[in-house]
Amino acid sequence: MTQHVKHPAHFDNDATAAVNERLTIHDCEVAWEAQRWVSGERGPLVKNLDTLAGADSTNYATEAVRIDAPH
Repeated sequence: MTQHVKHPAHFDNDATAAVNERLTIHDCEVAWEAQRWVSGERGPLVKNLDTLAGADSTNYATEAVRIDAPH
């Protein structure tokens, strides 16, 4: 298989997953919604900076992208 340069957003080796190594969105509404997903599911808004610093927003990012994907 040919080796290709990996961009920050790319496909995995068998193209079954879209990989985003780093994504920064400077939008207050996006950040506020992401603060509702610190448990992995949408919930109450979290404002504690220590909690947010350790939060995994993968589920939020996945759901945000899936909303626009055709079903």
